[in-house]
Amino acid sequence: MKRIIAICLAWLLQAPFSQAQEKDVLIVFKLACDESTVELAESINTEINTILNESAKYLLVRDSELAENMLMPPAESLAFCNDEPDCIADLGRSQKARWILYGDMKKSFDGKKILVHLVILDVSKKKVDQEKYGQFANKSNIVIDTTNLLRELLGLEIPKLEPGLGMDLAPEPKPEPQTLPKPIVKPKPIVADKLKLQTEVKPKPQKPIEVKTPKPKTLSPWTNPWTLTTASVGVAGLTIGAILGVLSKNKLSDAKTPGLSQPAAYDLVRQAEDFALGANIAYGVGGAALTAAVIIFIVDITDDEPVAVPSVACNDSSCIFGLSARF
Repeated sequence: MKRIIAICLAWLLQAPFSQAQEKDVLIVFKLACDESTVELAESINTEINTILNESAKYLLVRDSELAENMLMPPAESLAFCNDEPDCIADLGRSQKARWILYGDMKKSFDGKKILVHLVILDVSKKKVDQEKYGQFANKSNIVIDTTNLLRELLGLEIPKLEPGLGMDLAPEPKPEPQTLPKPIVKPKPIVADKLKLQTEVKPKPQKPIEVKTPKPKTLSPWTNPWTLTTASVGVAGLTIGAILGVLSKNKLSDAKTPGLSQPAAYDLVRQAEDFALGANIAYGVGGAALTAAVIIFIVDITDDEPVAVPSVACNDSSCIFGLSARF
């Protein structure tokens, strides 16, 4: 009898453990974000962890638990993979994970919406299983919208709002503004004024006398030092930008060399980003200088009239001097 009881107890203790082992291991990375959405990302990450814990569908592994087996912090390791499934799948090998959940969020170009991207990756197949995109306005409840997007991605049930809550509430009608009656204004009696009936004689305005000035002598468009200087700066800027761009591509190619350690590859990627930034600055300066040279050259060729023209108007008692400008 004692032996039967011991066997039953052992089976009862082993049953939850075997059920837990049947669950897939899911590694959860925090959503990547920029400086303008840090606080919002923290709220969304907290809500995602709450939903995953309540669903009890997976054995959860936080990205902080992976730090001991990585040379770089988890967020930087994920960014270094640059959305390559093979590289991201290797991050979950140490935990024998079945799935990896990650994503990012940022503001739209016009700043009126929040763009959310969620991805679930199959570690064993080394490929993206599903991904979801969302565009949410700043005035809406972005946290709820993002968690509903997560539920669709993982196949979880989306809760429905109870009647009378949330979107079912109708805005209260605004009271109509009260208008006060306009005061009654009595018309003034019309009094004939002999002085006002007399016609006033006004002097006729005289046309201004335009004084033409000779056009100033301009430099030749081919020998203007401003044109030559700005054109030289523009060509030099574009040349430097091209050289830095080639160096950036070479560094990035070296970072993908097979067998290269992760710290060394990460250092090459940083150098490639620095060269790319320098190339962008050089291209911007060179393009601006060439644009200025073209504008100066076109102005010299067209040989426009002077921007300011003086004029004089005189009558019997005085003269008026004026200056008209053209833009």
